[in-house]
Amino acid sequence: MDVLLDTSALIDFDDIATGIANEFPGAKMGISIVTIAELHYGVLVATDTKRAERLTFLSAVRGRYTNPYEIDDAVAVKWSEFSHAVRLAGRQPRSRVNDLWIAATAAMHNLALVTRNGADFEAVKHHLANLVDI
Repeated sequence: MDVLLDTSALIDFDDIATGIANEFPGAKMGISIVTIAELHYGVLVATDTKRAERLTFLSAVRGRYTNPYEIDDAVAVKWSEFSHAVRLAGRQPRSRVNDLWIAATAAMHNLALVTRNGADFEAVKHHLANLVDI
């Protein structure tokens, strides 16, 4: 099974790479276009001292993951279903919008979702092929 890295897992990739490789030997690792957006936002809001570091990281990610998973019609429909599930669970989907896009992408492409924040996906984890909180 191939892997979709959540933004939190990607940021900490050096710390968790061995665990991912052991859990999913030979798996292709990818990211969502939403992760690219989150990283771009991180550059924009960074203090002057962090901006260059974040821009360097973003450039490295863009070089390594040249074909991020896009949002298409099927992902959009799944996102709406996930947002509804979060609301039914008594939570607000607005604060989890990006996580829900990433989860919908993983669901529609049958990818294992690797994250450092498993609680962010609690309401939709049973819809995912595999949720790994490292």
